[in-house]
Amino acid sequence: MEYSDVYDADRNLTGRKHLRGMPWKKDEYGLVVCVWVYDGKGKILLTRRAPEKTFAGTWENSGGAAQAGETSLQAITRELFEETGIRAEPEEFELLETRRDRDAFYDFYCTIRLWKKLSFRKGRLWMSNGSPLRRFTR
Repeated sequence: MEYSDVYDADRNLTGRKHLRGMPWKKDEYGLVVCVWVYDGKGKILLTRRAPEKTFAGTWENSGGAAQAGETSLQAITRELFEETGIRAEPEEFELLETRRDRDAFYDFYCTIRLWKKLSFRKGRLWMSNGSPLRRFTR
């Protein structure tokens, strides 16, 4: 079972936990993090959602829900590593924007990282401009 922290509308921790997959209560919010990985030469790293996931086959940037007890930076560091094998330090991320929707805060980050070989998570496909898997044109 995976839990996340519950925030109020002003992004203050409430001390409550939320079980993944359960509906959110009114005026309760989770934290979701996303990162754009850029190589500084015009390429970005994207993942393709696995067939068994919602929005199957769509392209996306790396990210996911923060787990209970994690800060935003801890969550994005973990998510990037879990999904790509890229290890980055928290200071390598730049926060671009924070938004709130009906049940979550979204923190959008970017980082510059050269990549040659990535660790692929089962059920994910990977793509970048110049990738040996498939070319991506802007």
